[in-house]
Amino acid sequence: MSIKKDTIAKFARNLTALGCSFKIIEEDGTEHGSLEVVSPKARRPRSDILSRVDYKTALDKIKVGDVVELYVPDGVSYASVQSSVSAYANKLYGAGAITSSANHKTKTLEVLRLQ
Repeated sequence: MSIKKDTIAKFARNLTALGCSFKIIEEDGTEHGSLEVVSPKARRPRSDILSRVDYKTALDKIKVGDVVELYVPDGVSYASVQSSVSAYANKLYGAGAITSSANHKTKTLEVLRLQ
C-alpha cells in the first residue's frame, strides 16, 4: 500500500527536519533514519531448578549449624542451584543466614545454615 509508505516517508522527513534521532523499519525492510539499532544480547535459557532439585524440603527442615547436601544432576549448573537456594533461604531466614559451596567430586551443593 503506497499510503503507508507515503505516510512513513512524511513522518521521517518531519522527524529529520526537527533534528530527531530515529530509526523506522518498514514491513518490507526499508529503513529510514540514522539511529543505530542494536539487537539484544542472547540470553542463556533458564533452567527449571525446582523440578530437578528439591531444595525447599531440605531448607525447610535445616537448623542453625546443620549442613545439607543437595545433589546437582547432570545438565544443571551449580550456579543456578546456588542462586535458587540462596533466594529461597533469604525468604525463609533472612539475608546472610546460609552459605553454600559446590562440591564437584560428589556432585552436590553443600549448604550450611549460619543463623
